[in-house]
Amino acid sequence: MFSKPICSFSRLVVRSGVPLSAVLPARASHSLRSSPQASSLLFSAQRHFSVGPVSRSAGETDSKLVAKLKAEITYEEDAGSKDDPEWLKEFKADGTFEITDKLGSDEVVLTRKFGNENIRIAFSCSESDTNEMDEELEVEPEEDGKDAIEDCRIRTAISIMKPGHGGMVIDSSTDGSTFDIDNVSFYDDEKLALDESYENDWKRRGLYFGPTFIDLDEELQQSFNDFLEERAIGSELAAIVLDLAEHKEQKEYVNWLEKMSSSRHDSASSAVAIKKRKPFSSFCIILLESHCTWS
Repeated sequence: MFSKPICSFSRLVVRSGVPLSAVLPARASHSLRSSPQASSLLFSAQRHFSVGPVSRSAGETDSKLVAKLKAEITYEEDAGSKDDPEWLKEFKADGTFEITDKLGSDEVVLTRKFGNENIRIAFSCSESDTNEMDEELEVEPEEDGKDAIEDCRIRTAISIMKPGHGGMVIDSSTDGSTFDIDNVSFYDDEKLALDESYENDWKRRGLYFGPTFIDLDEELQQSFNDFLEERAIGSELAAIVLDLAEHKEQKEYVNWLEKMSSSRHDSASSAVAIKKRKPFSSFCIILLESHCTWS
């Protein structure tokens, strides 16, 4: 047989400081005083809710984190400029390629028309590989004072399509001096080649991707390189791609700092408001509602 609670008084009554005997029936008040279990629970709850952990859970480190984030933002803004660098202004003014760069995305896309071809070069600022030379190799210091040579490479996907006739997708990378081709694939359907849906990705996996590029005849390799050069995909663009990747990564880093700072600033403000509240030690009485029953 289920027993019913002895009381269901509101939290407003508890906060008001009204004596418990004034709101509890005499039988219930006697039960709370005489029950060892209730007395123990009351003492334990009061001790638990009157010490530090409640205030410490308000997020004391938020303000410190926000301060560090803002300091980093200030440093980055002082070290750089919000305006485009001169090399980027010149590249845009040239008009050969159009840049698609959406803030919040790690991808940069260059596009252009060449005759009846649609050319697209995509790369990510977060997909760069920096490989230092093997530490075991002895390298003579260079005239500029560098003791090691770093090779930073950006992965690029170059597609050259003819509407209604498909085209090729060239997987390559660049260190800023040239585009090194890894693989050349051909697709009959432009949508199949470029669409990033799960269905098309699955279809592409079942297709022949072409031979490993370095296994091709050297003259054939050079013909592909000349093919790209004719479309302004050569050493000058390779240097631009490396600079664009670095410029993009810097913009995204500052944007990330600003978002984190804004988000944590709101949390820090809430934490200050929570700290100003007095601990509700009488909450222990509310807990007793579920433990005290009619005998």
